[in-house]
Amino acid sequence: MMYLLKRAVFIALFVLLGSNRVGDVMAQTAVADSLRGALAKTEGEERTKTYKRLMLEMMQTGDAEAVLQVIDQWRSYEASRHHVANEADARWDKVIILYNAQLYDTLVADGPEQLEWFKQHERWEDYYSTWRFVVFSYHYTSKTQTALRQAQAMLNDAQQRDNNYGRAWAYQLMGNIYSDIGQHDLAADALRKSVDLLNNEKDDTEYIDQAYNLLCQVQNEQKDFKSLEQSCVAWRRSLDERAKRDGKEKWNRSFLSFHQNYFNILLSKGLLDDALQEIQRAEELNKQVDSDNELATLLRHHAQLALKRGDVRRALIYSDSLNHLEQGQGKGELLRADILLQAGRGAEAAVIYKAILEQQDSVYTRESRMQLDELNTLFRLDELQMKGQLERSRFLTGIIAIVLVGLLIFLLFRYRAGKRLAVAHTALQHAYSQLEETTTAKERIESELRIARDIQMSMVPHVFPNRKGLDLYASMTPAREVGGDLYNYVLAGDKLYFCVGDVSGKGVPASLFMAQVTRLFRTLAGQQMMPAEIVTRMNAELSADNEQGMFVTMFIGLVDLQTGHLDYCNAGHNPPVIGGSSAHGEFLEMLPNAPIGLWPDMVYEGEQIESIKGRPLFIYTDGLNEAENIQQQQFGDERLLQVLRSTRFERASQVVSVLNESVLRHRQGAEPNDDLTMMCLRIE
Repeated sequence: MMYLLKRAVFIALFVLLGSNRVGDVMAQTAVADSLRGALAKTEGEERTKTYKRLMLEMMQTGDAEAVLQVIDQWRSYEASRHHVANEADARWDKVIILYNAQLYDTLVADGPEQLEWFKQHERWEDYYSTWRFVVFSYHYTSKTQTALRQAQAMLNDAQQRDNNYGRAWAYQLMGNIYSDIGQHDLAADALRKSVDLLNNEKDDTEYIDQAYNLLCQVQNEQKDFKSLEQSCVAWRRSLDERAKRDGKEKWNRSFLSFHQNYFNILLSKGLLDDALQEIQRAEELNKQVDSDNELATLLRHHAQLALKRGDVRRALIYSDSLNHLEQGQGKGELLRADILLQAGRGAEAAVIYKAILEQQDSVYTRESRMQLDELNTLFRLDELQMKGQLERSRFLTGIIAIVLVGLLIFLLFRYRAGKRLAVAHTALQHAYSQLEETTTAKERIESELRIARDIQMSMVPHVFPNRKGLDLYASMTPAREVGGDLYNYVLAGDKLYFCVGDVSGKGVPASLFMAQVTRLFRTLAGQQMMPAEIVTRMNAELSADNEQGMFVTMFIGLVDLQTGHLDYCNAGHNPPVIGGSSAHGEFLEMLPNAPIGLWPDMVYEGEQIESIKGRPLFIYTDGLNEAENIQQQQFGDERLLQVLRSTRFERASQVVSVLNESVLRHRQGAEPNDDLTMMCLRIE
């Protein structure tokens, strides 16, 4: 489940830094010492900001203990001046650091103190969110029963406070845990209760969609298609109500999840044409959401549908594509084996099943069980033979001695066999533990990467202004799990501020810098400065103590929605394309300003256009024109202009979609070499 994580994204990304950052330790130490010296010279909010900067600097070393020491000092300072909000921030950040650094035992030990403080100050969101992390910490350390007891305690607490959100989240926790351990009946019951509570609260967040989605997945695992259909009908009703009120685009991701689940119902009924339509609806939505996870599900559904139609060749093509997309996860290979088996090609399927089973822990328990069964059979045969010998030699005393010797031999054999079995069992248990630890660590890292990506994606807007005369749309696709591209806008009356940026590098360091840039843009735009002043102020802030030499190229614009007048400042960014000319699109000529973050004393110059009314403006990062195919040929500026000039403008989202599809065709399956961000707007 997603968590409603607040405040800086760099906290959620902390766990990734230790293995990704290689820096100048002496320089880092000097910066940290400088910041520590500054702490003694500042008070109030300035000192709070210095603590946060010091925390960020220490995070870049990957030293969790050092970060925690800074947070504890910050918390003590805020407590000394009785600043509850800032102390809450410090306590919450500590919880996130402990969780993302996988210090689960410490989080479990520290959790009660944090919970008590949040309870005393009635910080209920932080209170229940912290409790959720504690529960998952128990679960991730294989203390599932304790995790379930904690979830029940959280439920009881929320019931006493009459807090429906706390109750709903507790039930979702139970549903998650029960689903993970294969208790689908219990999981479905808990998730139904979570859905009911959130429905009663008229929940406007994606929490209710997450609950519906997991409930539907559990019901599909159960093959309870009647209940699955009932859940989907209720889910669709909830989605339609919210889409009617907010616009469907706001809930695109939720509609996508719905169609993915409803496909299973139609497939179970044999309504194959209808099932194909559900896939197509989901594919259209995924063009907006652009999720590899959802693409994997779409490929799996295509393969299942093709197999249902008896088209084994097409089913295998889809399963191969799925296996390529999910490298190392084995799901594509498992699906391929299922297809081969159902197609009557059992020998080929057996080879794949064997390869998969060799990587799973079940093989160890099965081998152990087989050894036990074989030994027990042998022991029973020996005992029967011994019994027969004793009966036949009842009156022959001489045979008794032979029987006794045989019994001693048998006991010695049994003792040695048991000892060998114990050694084998110990070895198997050790191997099982190692495999379990490796699998758990891999799944945890993948989960945290997904959370980090979702947090970063939440920092850019996915809902755009619904205002007459303004058509604005943008999308961002990181090349890795997280990236350094950004876009944003601030609408203040008749003034629209907008920006597109590209941070140097990729991955986690770029994402941290991206978070700072996004925060500064929104803050300065909120003060209604001119674009050139915004860029100058951002450059002064980001250049200070920038020992890593990171920078960002940006295009920032301010348009008057009444007159169409555009003020803009370009900071080393790719030139946008503006329409409305006889050429139907040309690159905007701009001053060659430098990127932001390199020279602290630089003053940037702004430019203006009298009116851009009726003239589409397309802004992008170099992940578009420098996108490479498998021959390492770039998409190029000329191709960019050609696509835009040949595309009849219908709406901003359509222009972005056309360019995105053109880039995908150009890549020919090659992995993206850079983050890709596009924004299009038109004023009428």
